[in-house]
Amino acid sequence: MASCNSSPGSQRSVTMEAFTDDEDDKQPLKDKHCVSYLEEDKSHDDFFVPQKFREKWSRAAFAVCVGSFFVTVIFSVVSFEASNSTESSSIFASAFDGILGAVNSLIVAWRFRDVQNGEKTPKREKIATLGIAVTFLGSGCATVAVAVLRLMAHDQPEKPDKLIIILAASLVCYFNLALLQNCIAKKLQSPSLRASAVDSWLAAAMSLGVLCSTFIYRQVGRNVWFLDHSVAIFVGFISLIYGIHLVIDISFGGKFAKLC
Repeated sequence: MASCNSSPGSQRSVTMEAFTDDEDDKQPLKDKHCVSYLEEDKSHDDFFVPQKFREKWSRAAFAVCVGSFFVTVIFSVVSFEASNSTESSSIFASAFDGILGAVNSLIVAWRFRDVQNGEKTPKREKIATLGIAVTFLGSGCATVAVAVLRLMAHDQPEKPDKLIIILAASLVCYFNLALLQNCIAKKLQSPSLRASAVDSWLAAAMSLGVLCSTFIYRQVGRNVWFLDHSVAIFVGFISLIYGIHLVIDISFGGKFAKLC
């Protein structure tokens, strides 16, 4: 028979054809993507933070919060005294925000009082961020209310030299404090510390706004007396909006589930 009479060479040819790759498999190896188990493990650890890394930056966060507490309390007391003597809505807003900023510092310090991970981390973040959101809402409401009342009463704030010194010092302190808080918040992926940094940014913006309005007031005169109150209303509305934004984030809670 034909199959029996086939030569050994033809049989070897048939065997080689049976194990020959298809055309798609004849591409060079460099064009193929080799999947490694190392890559698969890495994909599951995108949100993992090493223990030593977290301990280091958690201690830094706690130290910054303690320093922030003393800075905000000092500027708050000085600003309250200046507000009573100058009838400035912006200075009152800065003083009131300083008190709430001190509360925020204590909240975030409670959040980073140790370096425990696991299931406790998202819960702590939610509690801390909720507390900060309440302070934003309270600060915004109080600032807008006081500024509107003084604006309706045509209170013309005084601009003494000591006010400029207070504002310049608070601008420098709050600006650097916000940079530190924002940097550490990125390292730890912490919404509560990021919210505290936003509070410091708003305090710095308030000081800058009052400084600008003071220089304009001295150049133009009492015709622009409303600028001080307008700055306070603007910053107060931003505080309210951000407080609402935090509450919405807490309600959905997507970012807290990814923390480790």
